[in-house]
Amino acid sequence: MNLHRFLPLMACGLNLGLAAITLTRHPQSRLTRIFAAFVSAAATWSFSVFLLRAAPDESMAMTLEVFAYASVAVIPPLFVHFVRVFLEQPARHPLLVAGYVAAGLFGALAFARSPLFLRGVEWTSWGWIPTPGPLYPLFFAYFNGLVAAGLVWLVLAYPGLGSSFRRNRVILLVSGTTLSLVGAAVDFLRPLLVGQVPWADELYPIGIPANIVLALCAGASIVRYRMFDVGLTAKKTAIVLVGGLLLSVFLVFLSVSVGTIFRAYDVDPLWVVVPLGLVLLLGVGPTARWVEDFIERFVFAWRRACYDTLLALSKRMATMVDLTTLTETLVHGLVTGIPVTCCALLTRDETLGAFVPYRVEGGVGTPRPIALDGAVARCVVLVEDTFVPSEARLDPRTSPWAEACAAELAGWDAAIIAPLRSEAGVSALLLVGEKLSGEIFSVPELEVLGLLGRQAAIALENAHLYDDLRRQMIELRETQDQLVQSAKLAAIGELAAGVAHEINNPLTAVLGFAAYLEERAAADDPMRESLRLIRDEASRARDIVRDLLHFSRQREFAPEPASLNDVVRDTVRMLRRNGALDTVQVVEDYVEGSALVNIDISRMTQVFLNILTNAAQATPEGGTITIRTITDEAGAAAEFSDTGAGIRPEHLPRIFDPFFTTKPAGSTGLGLSVSHAITQRHGATIDVASVVGKGSTFSVRLPWRSTACAVTTS
Repeated sequence: MNLHRFLPLMACGLNLGLAAITLTRHPQSRLTRIFAAFVSAAATWSFSVFLLRAAPDESMAMTLEVFAYASVAVIPPLFVHFVRVFLEQPARHPLLVAGYVAAGLFGALAFARSPLFLRGVEWTSWGWIPTPGPLYPLFFAYFNGLVAAGLVWLVLAYPGLGSSFRRNRVILLVSGTTLSLVGAAVDFLRPLLVGQVPWADELYPIGIPANIVLALCAGASIVRYRMFDVGLTAKKTAIVLVGGLLLSVFLVFLSVSVGTIFRAYDVDPLWVVVPLGLVLLLGVGPTARWVEDFIERFVFAWRRACYDTLLALSKRMATMVDLTTLTETLVHGLVTGIPVTCCALLTRDETLGAFVPYRVEGGVGTPRPIALDGAVARCVVLVEDTFVPSEARLDPRTSPWAEACAAELAGWDAAIIAPLRSEAGVSALLLVGEKLSGEIFSVPELEVLGLLGRQAAIALENAHLYDDLRRQMIELRETQDQLVQSAKLAAIGELAAGVAHEINNPLTAVLGFAAYLEERAAADDPMRESLRLIRDEASRARDIVRDLLHFSRQREFAPEPASLNDVVRDTVRMLRRNGALDTVQVVEDYVEGSALVNIDISRMTQVFLNILTNAAQATPEGGTITIRTITDEAGAAAEFSDTGAGIRPEHLPRIFDPFFTTKPAGSTGLGLSVSHAITQRHGATIDVASVVGKGSTFSVRLPWRSTACAVTTS
């Protein structure tokens, strides 16, 4: 059996294999079902041709021609139907309906053995061929015209395709269809021209190979790399050819050399070649791997570079703990290393309920968050691997969400989505754009991209843990520094109390002698005014020292009835004496009456002192601090409002936390924390209202009957 007779059998096996692959992988897809019907018809035609070329007589040849043309008749409408569904265009079209009707008519004419279509068969150098009837030219026009219509639809749709994957697949279909039309024209014109143009018979052998190419291109266009990797097939074929050629040359050279050396010219070379071939077969694995590596580097260098880039990035992920470096290396490495049009890392945000952009590089449209419960997130979970949005319709698991995915990804130029999975689930999404070369991602590349996603997930989790640890270390260091500073302030406080006590004695002497000298001086003595000034300033110094001692004295918590107005006034007076309120205007508005509350005067003074000091520091020169006391049925309250900078919303929940401060270095951040604890001890509340740029209001509300309990504090 020569190659010409063997080709139809090869075509039949190929078409049946493609039908089985597509139906096994995606049985629910309408596109794959139509494709399976299309290649099955081509397989029936090829098998009939194979049997026809070995038919023993004219009667058997005619029967086989009937089956061949009946199967051929249905190929054009099936191809056009395939094209319409592939381009996602409405399948119901007048031309398609007319095509199926014509296929039925020609099939009926073939089975009826009508002489209007086929008058019989005749023998040629290539085997049996049909003798055409009057309607045969119409069949020729129908077949090629319908296939050409599908080709035109593909060409017209090409410019509007936004995905390079789909454009590449359309190119495959256009190339295969064009070649198939040439083969079909030769195949069907031959019976018409063989009598008038003798050399037309010599072109007959290209018909079957052309249709093999069409089946391959159509199959590759829908199953692509996931089921039929054309590049991988070409590579394996090249490996077999190159390896076989090298092995054959070596064995021929070896057999000739052995015959020459041992002068065994009468020995059959098979006795040398076969044993050596068996020996070399043991080393075919290493040889094949060497040949494959050679072909990868010099023939498929573009794919090898992409694969190596992905593999290198995957290895680097495991060594990175810095979040910024990790994301920059991952995103930037994919954009420049492959290269791709864009790349983005979206991290999970439970608060927003979406994957939000963390790092984006390259030409994206309008990036927006991807909902955690959206179509894309569901498809990523369903496929459990790298997700190709353009193929969502082909997979029955994701086909129900295909349109929703397209709408959700409208702002992204995402060709591949690699999930970053941790133990808690998908923690991030890696969106990878199309290759700038326009090529598709191969199976090994997708596998490495999936591995890269898993490595990046682990690295991302490690980076978050590292950042948390580093932040905790910084906070611990700051807390330690603040504790040291607090200890220093405590020591200084004790020292100041001791110094104040010692200063009080000489101040008493100064006051006493100043009063004594003032009494002895004459009424018109100019020294009298100086002595009065000495007495006033010494009294002021004595009051400051007394307040300091009163404030710093450690004693039991002892609430007692006191006038809220008087306590606030005394606090303001204390601050005025030490100049803390000199740069601001103070407006005092006290409620009528005594406003008696049950408080520890010293400790509540400390609360008011802390609030007023903060207000004075936050209010610029010339600003105003308004102090009010109010009463109602529940109790009395003191309000302190300033026209300062205000407190930022994100800081408000933390202002009572120990050691939290927004002041420059030197502040302990303990004033409001201590004040909050004191108000709680009194059964009182302290509330804050603030507007950035306008000021803040602190309200200390005390109940008429305090729930304060006598607790000993230091």
